Amino acid sequence: ISSVVAKTWRRSRQNQAEDDSISMADKDGSPSQAVDLLLSLLDSASAPLMARIVSTKIEYHVQSKAVGTILLKVAACEIVASMFGIVRDDASGIAGGRLYIAIDDAAAGGGGYGGRGQRQDLTTGCISLLQSTSVHMQRYGGGDLPLPELSRACLLAVGSICGAAIFGGKVFKASDFSIPVEDELTSRRRDACVAVCAFMMGRDSSAALPSMLVGSYGEESVLPALRLALALVQNGPMNVHAQVGQSGILIPITDILKNALIKGERYLFSASLSLIRYCGPHVSTTGTSDSASLASIRDAVRTVSSVLLIEERADADEVQLDTLKQLKAESIFALEALSTNASLWAAISQDAVPAVSQYLLENDTWDEDDVAKRAVLCAALRVIQRIIPLPSHAVAAARAGLGASLAKVMTGKVAKDESGDMGGTSGKRRSPIRERERRQRMSGPSDDDDVQKIALEVLHTLASQSAARRNDEGGALGLYHCGAVSAVCDLLGSRATAPEESSGSGTASPQIAHGSQESITRLGLEFLLYLLSDLEAPLPPNDPYNGAENQRREALAFVEGVGGQNRFVRCLVATMLLTETGQSLVSSVSDGGEEGFAVAPLYGPPLVLYDGPCGGFPSPQYAATSVLFSIASLCCTNDSKDCETFWRTFFMQEERSLVGKETKQATAVAACALFLNVLMDEEDGVCVPSDSIRETYYIDTLLPLVRKRLLEGLLLNISEAFDALDGAEGEMSASASATMLSLLQQFHVPQTCLALCASPGLLEPASQIVESSMQLYSEELIPSIVADKNSLKALFDLLNRRIGGVESKRASTQIRRLNCQILSHAADQGTLGPAVDRLGLRTQAVAALTAACLVDSEDNSAHSFDDDDLVDIDVPLLCLRSLIAVFSVPPKNNTSADVEGGDFKLHLSSAEALAVASTLGKKISDMVLAKFMKRSHGDDESTDSEDEDAHKTITDAPEVRLLCALASNKEALPDLCKNNGLQALSLVATEGELSAIEAMHEACKDDPSIILQVEGHISVMNVLANSPGKGKIKVAVDTACLEILSTLCAETEQGRLAVASAEECILCVSYAVDCIQRGCEPDDKRSDTETMIDEDEAEADEEKEEKIDMDLQTTAADPSGDGEYRKLQLAAFSFLTELSRVKEHRTNFFSMQDLLDASAALLAKSEPLSLQHASVKFLCALAPYAADTASEHFPASKFSLVFSSRISLEGSKSKKIKRSGFVTNKKVSTRKIDPDQLDINENYVCALAVSGLKCLYHGITSEEQLTVAKLLSSQFARLVDIASFSAKNKYRSDRGPHEHSGVLAYNIMEILVTLSRSPACREEVLSDRLVSAMLRLIILSDLIEGRKDDINDDELYWDAALSLCLQCVSSLTCWQGSETSLGRTWHEVISDAETVAGEVKSKKRDSRQFPSMQRAHSGIEDGSSSTTTFRGALILIMEKRSCAINVTAARSILRQTC
Repeated sequence: ISSVVAKTWRRSRQNQAEDDSISMADKDGSPSQAVDLLLSLLDSASAPLMARIVSTKIEYHVQSKAVGTILLKVAACEIVASMFGIVRDDASGIAGGRLYIAIDDAAAGGGGYGGRGQRQDLTTGCISLLQSTSVHMQRYGGGDLPLPELSRACLLAVGSICGAAIFGGKVFKASDFSIPVEDELTSRRRDACVAVCAFMMGRDSSAALPSMLVGSYGEESVLPALRLALALVQNGPMNVHAQVGQSGILIPITDILKNALIKGERYLFSASLSLIRYCGPHVSTTGTSDSASLASIRDAVRTVSSVLLIEERADADEVQLDTLKQLKAESIFALEALSTNASLWAAISQDAVPAVSQYLLENDTWDEDDVAKRAVLCAALRVIQRIIPLPSHAVAAARAGLGASLAKVMTGKVAKDESGDMGGTSGKRRSPIRERERRQRMSGPSDDDDVQKIALEVLHTLASQSAARRNDEGGALGLYHCGAVSAVCDLLGSRATAPEESSGSGTASPQIAHGSQESITRLGLEFLLYLLSDLEAPLPPNDPYNGAENQRREALAFVEGVGGQNRFVRCLVATMLLTETGQSLVSSVSDGGEEGFAVAPLYGPPLVLYDGPCGGFPSPQYAATSVLFSIASLCCTNDSKDCETFWRTFFMQEERSLVGKETKQATAVAACALFLNVLMDEEDGVCVPSDSIRETYYIDTLLPLVRKRLLEGLLLNISEAFDALDGAEGEMSASASATMLSLLQQFHVPQTCLALCASPGLLEPASQIVESSMQLYSEELIPSIVADKNSLKALFDLLNRRIGGVESKRASTQIRRLNCQILSHAADQGTLGPAVDRLGLRTQAVAALTAACLVDSEDNSAHSFDDDDLVDIDVPLLCLRSLIAVFSVPPKNNTSADVEGGDFKLHLSSAEALAVASTLGKKISDMVLAKFMKRSHGDDESTDSEDEDAHKTITDAPEVRLLCALASNKEALPDLCKNNGLQALSLVATEGELSAIEAMHEACKDDPSIILQVEGHISVMNVLANSPGKGKIKVAVDTACLEILSTLCAETEQGRLAVASAEECILCVSYAVDCIQRGCEPDDKRSDTETMIDEDEAEADEEKEEKIDMDLQTTAADPSGDGEYRKLQLAAFSFLTELSRVKEHRTNFFSMQDLLDASAALLAKSEPLSLQHASVKFLCALAPYAADTASEHFPASKFSLVFSSRISLEGSKSKKIKRSGFVTNKKVSTRKIDPDQLDINENYVCALAVSGLKCLYHGITSEEQLTVAKLLSSQFARLVDIASFSAKNKYRSDRGPHEHSGVLAYNIMEILVTLSRSPACREEVLSDRLVSAMLRLIILSDLIEGRKDDINDDELYWDAALSLCLQCVSSLTCWQGSETSLGRTWHEVISDAETVAGEVKSKKRDSRQFPSMQRAHSGIEDGSSSTTTFRGALILIMEKRSCAINVTAARSILRQTC
């Protein structure tokens, strides 16, 4: 029975091996013959029978019975082994379920018996039998009993119970040596394994299994023991692996492995190898036995590695070849498992790595659907991956040629349409498991079986070790020459990019997990960065690595690896484009709905990116850009075919039939421009190395080379695109032009090229790009250029920088002139000035433009390029236009002086004006002189136009505008004067340019002689005499001219004589007279008497007085509203006043009746105070000569009448004069007064009129003198009355800060003192009102003296007036008839004056007093104060002794009156 069951089982397994590819469904689901036999046995109650036989006690003392029992047990164990073997092979699961049900039923029904009355089932009985037999064998040996046969049978039975497969011969499969998939019987087998391990394993001599494996139980028990050990490892719990590994069993297993390999015993080899695979990782070095086990495992590593080196001959039998491949696969898996044990890494590195490398090299081609081979390759790669983190192991792996193997594996994947050809190498017979896996359609490899990804990880680890990257002295290849670079680039281009939407490359590959793509991106880029790090810095010649020679070869090898990978290069460029924008750059869609051009699609998809660092960079985008730069730098420093291939790919010069040339050009322009923009940052840029040595090499060598090549490519594509635009027509030309303009703007091409022009090696291509772009798109591009700080700064820097040597002189000159054009154009557009101010480049702009004006004139070779398109450009003129634009915007600090002229305003600070004048003063002056010289010769184009247009052309010229602006600055004027600036200004002044005239006026104030030297006064006179025009500009120009002439006449006698003797002076005088007359139209309806205001109105309400005063002043200030023309009249009066000092003109003025009448009318009418002041000043200048020179139409008496009329007019306006002598802290409303008229008010004008009367006193009749005396007496009395009896002491600041009341009082008293000596006028002087006023002024002198203005010393005049009062009173008191004229005695007059003065002082104490008054009142008692009396006042004056005349007069008065 045992033999039949065993044969049936073997036959069933053999049939399954031959037809394993047919599924149960294809076999109509019927069970096999072995299963039928098993079911028949179970139906015949064989399970209880087997359990009873196994459990039967062996009577060893009776040999015959013992032999029979043993043989019966042997048969039963063999039947049990076959039964459980059939169950293991039953895929339907029917047999297993029935068997265990039968066993359980038998145990429950008493079919099993154990020792000491315990019941046992069939499985536990077999295990117990194995245990008892092994114990007996250990103690007593076999003797004459067939115990070895029983041991063998028990091992077979227990092995099958634990899940072991059949053994021996050819009836086994590769899956028999792997851990099976769990099913419903797994737990039963695991329990059996645990029970067996309890007595079969151990670390002492009682362990049976190790003894069995070494043959202690007979040779026939070795193979079953090996089978049982394998079953325990396969089906037992995971701790069984550790128990087996630490039991010492691996020592004999290793010997079995060696012998099996030598003898060619497949089962023994595979079984031993599986045990080593699963248990070897758990061997450690904790004990002696472990050390022996570890040594044996190391031997096993060498044995297994030797399998990988067995040659697969092409003429070998297919079955044998397939078996060898399976053995190699099992060896790989075993090495993979052993590589998890760090104690074995040295052995693996020494023995296994070379073998694995050789295996990978021979099995480099693989199919995505060949899951089994892919698993083997992944296992082989993981063997190396686990050990190479140690630098020594990595170097050893690299020296073993692993780089080439990995490169071939990475590129060995075959397309699906080629998989059939590759699959034929395995022969017609395929593993059923392999076939089932092939039929499964996976979405893509996972991280565990991704061959390319794991190979890349290994390469990445190798590349991280510097020694592993390079060759050794023995000739072993490093990573540069083994094809790894090409493999990695190919993988990045194919696996790390998003799938292209377009088809055409064959069947699409399976969908790959996005996470795997990210990993490939990171690993691939970091691998390339590792290799590039050795090539970016030059090695010293004495480097042990042989310095630059080896580095050069490695660089060539690297370039060779990259050069052919066009897809990889394109994806790097696409990633770089994606780096700056965050998305693929696609052009705008045309009006027709068709796409004009696309940037990213032509380069293909970019790398799949992720968030996180990569190779020391903050993101993979930056890493990819750095790799692209490094490759580009290598292609610039080396000369090979692959370098040109790289640049053709970058510049889109490949033949691509489906893509238009214009589209490729636009795409290449975008790539080059964006790459240049990325490389502009030389401090913190993406590609800037971190260490100083590499950074220096980068800045000095690599960066210029790459930039130059990019500029050449950019120039090539732009030139071709521009040439195509010239040939295009209609809508196509417009669309292409818009596309190119959009590219230039979007990628800042002109700005970048301008910045790069500063480098000598890049000057020529960069300048050509800028020039070409400006020729087509200057209007559109210039605003964006000046709006960018870097490009605008580059424009200024390039104006004066001498770039390169003689070979670059032409390009340097050309770019300078082109920059001048750009800046000038920006100035014309109105964008330069605001941009300079906004970007804070004003200082740099002024310095650069100022210096650039002189560059061409200083460089003699600047005009030597006859074929230069820019040779006719006037660089100084363009620079001046740009300067005008810069100065047209006020600086941010707002400290500059505003210079107005025409329709523009310039803002120059003193420092700027001084710097420009000192540098360009002579240049600007020469340019202005040359312009006028050219016009005088008829060469100026403006001479052909109308006069007004020609004038505008001259005055709007930038050199003229800047000259006038500089001349208006006091700091810059001296430098202009040294460099013919005034001569040029005088010519400009002839054009009526206001700013030039004002500048000459400023120069005249400092030194009139310099104006006379250049005949500036003649130019000004010509403007007055000949300049056409009208309106405010004409008035302003004429005003400025008259002011210059007035200043010239006032400063020096030389200037006055020069102006007076000039031929044009007569015309100027006539013009001035005409201006005065036009401003004074007769008004017959108004008379002097109508302007008088009754004195009784003096005590009106204060608020009403203030309002009336304000209204009158507003009306008088500018009755016509034409303030500009009033300034012209003032200038005319000033000019005539100064000329009146010249006899010839003075005589002429006396003959001008209309002039004198107009001047007098201005005094008589309610005109602005400024005009009244100018008029009275003019008349006062003529008054001293009136007696001798005056005509009959305007004699001295008329002068006296005019002055008296002005004084009488002022007297009528008592509301305007009252309160004029006191100070207040009360704030009142103010009226804006011209700065040059701050000292002019009612009192001052009246004081001038009184001074005119002083000049006429001796030239008028007695009657007229008496009239004057009456008028002045009334005026002085009114002044003192107002000062004495005012209820409120206010200082009217609304008319200006100086009232000049002291001046008026002094001038009046000066005439009155003189008149008091005349008998005819003495009676008038002795009027009661005047005398009372003088006495009160003396009594209140302490108040008047304490009153002081902070700005003008009006106190001095009041002191002088007091002195004159003292003299006058002293003179009057000495006259005997004085009391008769008064009609009262002096005592009575003095008493009345004291009473009034006391009331005034009493009011002042009760009201708010001011500091000056408080000082005057300190120490004075109320009421009877001595200073309130006339005598007390005189005594105080004498005690002060401030003036000898006052003391003497006071003493005289005391003698006469007291």
